[in-house]
Parts: sequence; C-alpha cells; structure tokens
Amino acid sequence: MRLRSVFLAALTASAFPAVAICETGCGTTNVDYLFSSAPAQSAGGGAAGTGGGAGTGGAAGTGGSTETGGAAGTGGGAGTSGAGTGGAGGGAGTGGAGTGGAGGGAGAASTCDPSCTQGPGCPLSSCWTASAEPNDQAAKLAIDGNEGTRYTTNELASGDEWLQIDLCQAETVTGINVFTSSGTDAAASYTVQVSMDGSTWQTVLTSTTPAQQRMSLTFAPVTEQYVRLNQTGKMGFWWSVHEMSVVCQ
Repeated sequence: MRLRSVFLAALTASAFPAVAICETGCGTTNVDYLFSSAPAQSAGGGAAGTGGGAGTGGAAGTGGSTETGGAAGTGGGAGTSGAGTGGAGGGAGTGGAGTGGAGGGAGAASTCDPSCTQGPGCPLSSCWTASAEPNDQAAKLAIDGNEGTRYTTNELASGDEWLQIDLCQAETVTGINVFTSSGTDAAASYTVQVSMDGSTWQTVLTSTTPAQQRMSLTFAPVTEQYVRLNQTGKMGFWWSVHEMSVVCQ
C-alpha cells in the first residue's frame, strides 16, 4: 500500500503542464491553443507576448505567424523597449507589411496640418491649395493675399475656364469673395460650384451677367471641401482673378 502511494505521488508531480488558451488568431495555421512550454512572455510584451517581432505592425503584423500580431511582443523581441510599435515592417501585417511599418502603408492620412484645422470657420488660407484650367501654375497667385499678383488664363477666354480652392477638409461654406483689378478681365458670366471630392460638382450660384471687379457672392450653407469659380462666357481678353477667398461658418 505504501509503495502504491509513492507511485501515485510521483506520477502527479510529472503531469503535463497546464494549457494556455490563445484568445484570437494564433498564427497562420489558426491554431487556437499554445502550450505553456513555449517561451515565457516578457512583462513588456517580449518574446511571446501579443504583438509583432518589431512591434505592432512589425515582423508579422497584426494576425502574424505566432500570436495576434506575430512572433514577439508589442514593442519588439526585447519587450517594450525593442523595435517599438510601428517597427521595421512585417511580412503580413495590416497595411501589407505592418501597420505603420517602414515597409508597409501608413494608411489614409489627412493632408492638412493640424494647425490648419483648429477653431471654427475656414482653415487658414495658407493651408488652401488652388488649381485652375488653363495655366494651372499661376492659380496660387489668386490665394496669396496679394492683390498685386493674379491668376490669368494667359489666353483669350472661351467659356470653359475655372479656378478652384481646396480648403484641405470639408467645411460649411457660405460664399466667396472675388477681386479682379480690370473690368475687362472679369468673367463675362460665371457659376460657383462646390464638391466634396473634387470630382462630383454641385452648382450653388449662376450669373449670366458680367462679374464686377470686386464681388462678395453668397449662397445657402453647404458642407464641402472644394469651391470652384467657372468663367462661362466668351471674352476678347484674358480672364484674370487677383484674389479669391472662401467664406465659412
């Protein structure tokens, strides 16, 4: 009887270690368990912790080869102080090669500097981008804050010219201000259009009469990112705009 007790005690001591359950995606084979004989997890997300070999978006990226995010810990193989979140780029991470990794896409990012978008009203005019057809390279002169410079078509206007402003983000727009030094260079007739994506346009104002040298044009509030002034009449002169600005709520 005593020998049997000793044998049972020895058997209990040599039992297999407990199984640790993986919560989500344990590698490319979708194995949903790991044995506790695997390398120990570091306190900072080290050798086997959640996270990639080079941080979130690291060697294997989110959903990598060993656990959620890959072979090593969040912040890299040596813990939080390792390669860091957004490491060297992963083989299969979110964004192709790791979220934010050197080899992967960083995802969609705003083109606006944060300082441009603070506070109510339009972003600062220094954050706007102007474009035009024709003579696009001169469009920026219509938003430089200097009435002594101008955008001009550099050719006789035929009725299909335009000048537009990209505000850098969607805003509630209520009007535009336009200044042309010479009456002969002002639009023969015009429309104002707005767009969210710079591709699909909505007309918010139409005039079949010539533009004045200095105009403040208003329309019902509309939330859009792009504002375009179209010159729609035939002219015996170049169409010019010395300054154009957008008014936002």
